[in-house]
Amino acid sequence: MTITGPEGASLYYTIDGNDPGFSEVGTRNEGTKLYEAPFDITEVGTTTVKAMAAKDGFLDSAIAAQDFVINGLGEGGVEITDPVAVTDVAITQADSAVAKFVVSYTAPASLAVTATWYMEDETTAATDIDGDGNQMTFTPALTKDGRHQVRVNISYKDGEQTKTAAASIRFTATRVPAPLISVSDATGGKLVSISATGTIHCTTDGSDPVSSPTRFTYDAPLPLSETKIIRAYVTSSGYVPSSEAMEEVEVLQASVPTIGVTEVEGGKQVAIDCATTDAVIHYTIDNSDPTASSPVYETAFPLTSTKTVKAIAVRTGMANSVIAEKSIAVVQVESPAISPSGGLFSVSQQVTMTCATEGAAIHYTLDGTVPTVSSPQYDGAIPLTSTTTVRAIATKIGMADSAVSSQSYTLMDTVATPIVSTTDVAGGKQVAIDCATTDAVIYYTIDNTTPTTSSASYTTSFKLTSSQTIKAIAVKADMNNSAVAEKTVTVVQVATPVITPASTTFGGTLSVTISGESGATIYYTTNGDSPTTSSTPYSGPIMISETTTVKAIAVKIGMSKSAVASQLYTFEKVYSVGDTGPAGGIIFYVNADHTYGDWTYLEAASSDIKMGTDDYLHLFGYYRTTDAGTSEMVGTNTAIGTGAANTKALVETMGSTAYSKNNGTEKTGEYAARLCDIHDAGGYADWFLPSKDELNMMYQNVKTKSLGGFSDVRYWSSSEADAYYAWGQYYKDGNQFSNYTRLYENRVRPVRAF
Repeated sequence: MTITGPEGASLYYTIDGNDPGFSEVGTRNEGTKLYEAPFDITEVGTTTVKAMAAKDGFLDSAIAAQDFVINGLGEGGVEITDPVAVTDVAITQADSAVAKFVVSYTAPASLAVTATWYMEDETTAATDIDGDGNQMTFTPALTKDGRHQVRVNISYKDGEQTKTAAASIRFTATRVPAPLISVSDATGGKLVSISATGTIHCTTDGSDPVSSPTRFTYDAPLPLSETKIIRAYVTSSGYVPSSEAMEEVEVLQASVPTIGVTEVEGGKQVAIDCATTDAVIHYTIDNSDPTASSPVYETAFPLTSTKTVKAIAVRTGMANSVIAEKSIAVVQVESPAISPSGGLFSVSQQVTMTCATEGAAIHYTLDGTVPTVSSPQYDGAIPLTSTTTVRAIATKIGMADSAVSSQSYTLMDTVATPIVSTTDVAGGKQVAIDCATTDAVIYYTIDNTTPTTSSASYTTSFKLTSSQTIKAIAVKADMNNSAVAEKTVTVVQVATPVITPASTTFGGTLSVTISGESGATIYYTTNGDSPTTSSTPYSGPIMISETTTVKAIAVKIGMSKSAVASQLYTFEKVYSVGDTGPAGGIIFYVNADHTYGDWTYLEAASSDIKMGTDDYLHLFGYYRTTDAGTSEMVGTNTAIGTGAANTKALVETMGSTAYSKNNGTEKTGEYAARLCDIHDAGGYADWFLPSKDELNMMYQNVKTKSLGGFSDVRYWSSSEADAYYAWGQYYKDGNQFSNYTRLYENRVRPVRAF
């Protein structure tokens, strides 16, 4: 085995697993040998060689260790194999002034190692600092200065066997310098500053800064407003904690200010003083606690209302004083009473003043300005001969000035009385009202009531169409209202015009005339609207040929227009048999004298009723109360004028469906009477099935003249013969039969009356 080391150094080694070195100066540890020349290892098995270097004036080197394995090969031969080992272990101090160490070593990349360092009674795992497993760093916690020895063991596994490589180093531990405590004067007390290199730990209650639960890390100057004991020490990584610094800081408190009060004009005078020389007084008057930011007291100040004054004294290097407090009541003088109350006056006034506060002086002004104690003092009634504003205050020593009392007095002229005039105009009288006073406002009434400023305001002339009494006043600011002007205006109404003839019914063309009062102009309308002077003036007969309402009025200068005259002329067209009726059918009967009712004409529809595309034939239908019952008559008539009532009775009785046979349950909604009842043609829906005689009139007056488009077939009437038969007519020869069974299908021609 060969061991090399630094030039001039002595090399010491062991092969028994113990660390080489010295237990005391000059005495080697057991098994420690001085290396002088290469040596052999012959023992079969694993041998751990440990070595160190020593040199005067230097710390001993770290311990290098290496394992060697010798296997027996028979006949006494040996073989040295590649060891599984950690080699080249070294420990160095990163900075001679700081207890921070770096351990380096050489080991196979796959070898797992554990590094542990030892110093006196402390054991700590080292930290891998570069991630490759061959360099580690550690910093021991130091509690005392002086010389120390640190040893590092690097353990690893060789098969099942745990092996160790080691190194050690001696070093000198340095203590951090003690902190420096300095004290300076500050607003509100003292300011404590602590300076040091490292982290400062301190307390302000005199407790141990190392172990006290109240200790804290100093990071900014400490303001003190009361006496405190400051204790502090410093820590820094790699150094022994400093010794403790301690200082008692005394903080005196400024004296409490005194608050004095004297009575003055307008309230109370407040003065504040403090026994502490050079102290600055801060105060408030809103009941809030004063601070060093509150207003600074410089000189006595007045209070004009009740306040709470608070004050503190502040001096640099001393704690702020306790707050002084004083509530100061300032009562206000009662406001003076001014009599009479202000307003509008037509004569001069004598103004007097009083005050309910005994001993108060009243000061006043007459020019609208706010009075002060320098204003004239009231000593008797004040005469006013022009518009004036009187303002006054009351004052008393030790009390706040009263609120300002004020009254305004306006002495007014009277507005001129208005003049009411009239002129004749169409439809009545035109009324104008004027006033000689410039800018006066006129108010008036036309119902004989006395006008006020709430009455109608006159802006322009207006017309009266009936007799009225006009009353008016004129009003202007700062003046008395005028006297009331009054005038009765008589307006006579024009006579109502006469429209001839009186309301009537007519056919053809009708001539209408209108007459009225002499000198009057007549205006009329023919559309039902009420006429006005913008309507058509009457100049001669009015010709009308349709239903018309004629309305007219008469108008005359100086008189109100007449009442409206009105006549209604109903135009009624005259038809003859064979004419086309209003519904587009054909007139087949004229009831000129209304013998058969209040209708005048019977009109047949323009065609027979057809269902679908070609179904012209329809049954009459039966009426039974039950499906199994016997057919019954509804009850109809045969005369002219009864067809509408027949149809209504048939439809109301048989309903929306009638029996189509005289027995059984078969029904239909398409029976003759109902088809006429629901018929809608020519804009009319009042159609019905003609009675027996109406059906015959239609044959005699129309069919025989080849009018109306009738067929030479049988037609139904609405007249029943009995429960099984009904009346019909054969339009080929005009014969009427009562034996048409109700299930027969005949043609149907609806008719209407008007």
